[in-house]
Amino acid sequence: MRFKGIFISNSIEKSGSHSHEFWELCMNLEGETINYFNGEQHTVGPGTVFLCPPGGIHSKKAITGRFKDISIALEDTGFFGKVSEYYFEDKNNTFYNLFVTMYDVYHSDFSEKVLVINGLLEALCGIIKSKQENTDVMTPVVEQLK
Repeated sequence: MRFKGIFISNSIEKSGSHSHEFWELCMNLEGETINYFNGEQHTVGPGTVFLCPPGGIHSKKAITGRFKDISIALEDTGFFGKVSEYYFEDKNNTFYNLFVTMYDVYHSDFSEKVLVINGLLEALCGIIKSKQENTDVMTPVVEQLK
């Protein structure tokens, strides 16, 4: 996989229907939305992570007010394999911490930021892959840290 960028969409009411030539990992930070993905509708709240493959047609609109998302764009090299789930709940703030740390590092002057971002991205994608395979790699780690 190759990292392409990370950005925050601040205080938006809706995004029009579109697709990308790359994978998009998107996390809802604030507000509830209705996500439309390949003809299906999903209600999404803070802490929900959405995985959108290349060519996946998607849009969203706020249920009330506005919403805020953080998104990562990456080119996949077969890392995810066959995707069976596109939505995940961030129960332990694991995704949130990885997304925000990656955003902060990306927008810093840190000289080794590419190495750090690649490591964080590998961790993030590894967690998603484990969810696809119904293996929970994070709960034992989180429990040990408590």
